[in-house]
Amino acid sequence: MKYILSFSLVLLFSLGMSNSTFAQAAESLEVKVKGVGCSKDVANIKGNLEKLSGVSSCEVVKKGPTTTFAVSYNPEKIAVKKIYQIIEDTGDCLDPNDKPHRVQLK
Repeated sequence: MKYILSFSLVLLFSLGMSNSTFAQAAESLEVKVKGVGCSKDVANIKGNLEKLSGVSSCEVVKKGPTTTFAVSYNPEKIAVKKIYQIIEDTGDCLDPNDKPHRVQLK
């Protein structure tokens, strides 16, 4: 009986530690994007980022010709470089073949 109780406590402690490890895996990134022409461009970029596996959310912080997005992501599932690539591969609202969006690096 003692062994079952000890095993249960160890198992519960291990599960509790693994959950906090997952919670710590999320990071946030503020991305400034040049060339955003309209609200549809903002919505398209936001939607494309939120479709990505590893991105948990994308919020618009500031709209304008240079729009700022706050992206929450799991670095174990997606690289920042991939997030930048998706932004820059998002087509313009008037011409989807035109790729005017550029990530502004510091």
